[in-house]
Amino acid sequence: MMTASLVIGLICGVFAVGLNWSVHTLRHYITELELGWSSIFIPALGAGIAVYLVRSLIRDSAAHGVSDVIKAMALGSEILRRRMIHSRFIGSLLTVGTGGSTGLEGPIVSIGGAVGSALGRWMEMNERHKKLLVGYGAAGAVAGIFNAPLTGLIFSLEIIIGEWTYLTILPTIIAAVSATEISRFIMGNKIAFYQEIAGFSITSLLACFVLGALTGVISILFARSLQLWEKIFSKISETFWIRAAIGGLTVGAMGFFMPEVLSEGYEVTQSFLTNNIRPELGFVLLFVLIKFLACGITLGSGGIGGVFAPSLVIGSGVGLAFGMFLHLLPLDGVAEDAAFALAGMAGMVAGVMHGP
Repeated sequence: MMTASLVIGLICGVFAVGLNWSVHTLRHYITELELGWSSIFIPALGAGIAVYLVRSLIRDSAAHGVSDVIKAMALGSEILRRRMIHSRFIGSLLTVGTGGSTGLEGPIVSIGGAVGSALGRWMEMNERHKKLLVGYGAAGAVAGIFNAPLTGLIFSLEIIIGEWTYLTILPTIIAAVSATEISRFIMGNKIAFYQEIAGFSITSLLACFVLGALTGVISILFARSLQLWEKIFSKISETFWIRAAIGGLTVGAMGFFMPEVLSEGYEVTQSFLTNNIRPELGFVLLFVLIKFLACGITLGSGGIGGVFAPSLVIGSGVGLAFGMFLHLLPLDGVAEDAAFALAGMAGMVAGVMHGP
């Protein structure tokens, strides 16, 4: 199992780096074109082609990523077919790279799980060991794309595998660390986010109880909104790629007026965590609302991506707005806004993923 986890980690690290680099290269190229108002059609084109390729040619279901892997852990690893490796790679590249308001973490977790499942079948392992390999793949995928081995380890053990034993902990560490080393070797030692928080007072800690409840409610609304948008788009058309194209067109129109909501949105989150010059509270609230809608439309219409990145981005906006509101009140010792942006990210992800 140790050797298998090492191989899985190395493979997942390559896929994570390849997907991350490909998406951001495509996004940068499209941005440099300066298409003006015609740019609203780019997300529609990307989502439509992605869903047509995945649904009609590759014949993959293209769910929201992490849910597929969790289902495989419950119902059997054979759910994760080898075709998911290239279908999720191509689908998320076209969806997110052209501006679809979703993230890469869901697809890369599916890719990692499919790599582990495929290796388990090739080695003719029993179902128990194949499921463990799926978990190792998820750990390697998350660690590779975030350049954070501890993130991959905790995510896999808590969300995917669901147990902390000698058979899960050490191989998962190996997979996460090996994927991270591949990422650092190819892309350098870069981290997804960095922050400059000076301190956190007792008052701020108490306020985080309120922020946690707030992000918990928003995470419930976010999850239910995805189901609502799926029902709405299923009534618009029976053809999957047409639904995705209509959703992409809607998101493209939103992005024309507020480009920050397109794609992952990590640049905005980073600015929330570090910039000394803050946007107005009204802008932050508007950004959260439009990002919330854009992500729901992207995924509800069939776009290929995950909910992890949108949860981070929305959570950062909610937390920042919460911190800005606290500073309007006559309270002493309230931490800086960025501290609450970071706490909001944690609360939103925990609520959406059901894993503190």
